[in-house]
Amino acid sequence: YYLLPLTFDNTSMEEVVDNIEHNFNVKIYLNPNLKNCRLSGNFNQEHLSTILEIICKSIDAEYVIDGQEIYLRGNGCE
Repeated sequence: YYLLPLTFDNTSMEEVVDNIEHNFNVKIYLNPNLKNCRLSGNFNQEHLSTILEIICKSIDAEYVIDGQEIYLRGNGCE
């Protein structure tokens, strides 16, 4: 199925997570430490795992996939 391009411009991680959840029909649990992080980038037709890898590299976090649930963990941003 066709995935909409995702574009973020200094977007809060909460909004990023909402967009990914909606587009990929998954549930993402965001570590509270990461809520201050902001992300800029364009994702066009990338796999969910690729998007998660790039996000985690950008905000120094890691992710774990457990079925349809994803957990984002990290130290957070200033």
